Formats: sequence, structure tokens, C-alpha cells
Amino acid sequence: MPREACAPKLLPNPGQEQPFRIRWECEETNRYYEVHANLDVFGIWVLTKAWGRRGSALGNSSQHAYQSFADAVSMLDEVAVRRVKRQYIQSHVSL
Repeated sequence: MPREACAPKLLPNPGQEQPFRIRWECEETNRYYEVHANLDVFGIWVLTKAWGRRGSALGNSSQHAYQSFADAVSMLDEVAVRRVKRQYIQSHVSL
């Protein structure tokens, strides 16, 4: 699925090297999926993915390090495609 099909105005461009936070929600299952990207003190982009069910203490998260912002955005594109395929709707964006 091309990037444009996910939400072209709501995903960061590889040229915009700034932290971001994006959240998807699925109304049917009451679940959420969130991605944060931040630059650490060593100049490495860290992508944090968190997921769970609204109103529940259960859930999980994972962190992945990327040498460039473009690599982090590439992974975000893959996440966005999976969320759309699984009927999630993008509900929040902080760029």
C-alpha cells in the first residue's frame, strides 16, 4: 500500500527531522497503537511503539534505534500500512 493511502498529511516527511507522536485507535476492539520518535543524546533516532486496550492496564511497548530520521520514518510507514489494514484510524498526531 503506498504511503499516500495511509494519511499523506499526517505522516512526517523524511526532510522534517523533528520528534513526533502518532496514535491509531480501533473503535471495534477498543485498542490503540502509538508511535513516538525522539532523538537521544547520542544523535540516534529512537522509535517507541506502544499498544494496548483503552481502559486497561495491560499493554506493551518496544523501542528500536535508527541511525537516521529517514530510517525511522520508513519503519513508521510500515506501521501505518499495518494499522490501516487492521481497521485502525489515526486519531492523534504531534509533529
